[in-house]
Amino acid sequence: MGDTVVVRLGVKNLGSESPDGGAPGTFAVVPPPGTTITSIPWEGDDDDRRYSCRPPQDKDNHFFLCDANPLPGSSVTIGFHIRIDKRIPGAKGSITVYGPNWP
Repeated sequence: MGDTVVVRLGVKNLGSESPDGGAPGTFAVVPPPGTTITSIPWEGDDDDRRYSCRPPQDKDNHFFLCDANPLPGSSVTIGFHIRIDKRIPGAKGSITVYGPNWP
């Protein structure tokens, strides 16, 4: 406990066109219970410069919202620095992709 790990999360464009006509899509990252994201990836903070993330906006919405616009057949991955605060067996986080044309 107390260790910080880097977890690479992201999305891949499985289509043949840019998502939503070139407009960036988004994906929401919810960390597992018992963890804390210690570093919010912003554009230029990681090795892939096609994204930016915003921290949770209030206590009821505890997700990080990330912009992404991968080219057809490519992906965007972001390294989240996550501290393990408490061991919770079976704890799960999630990633949800938003965009009407994102397969």
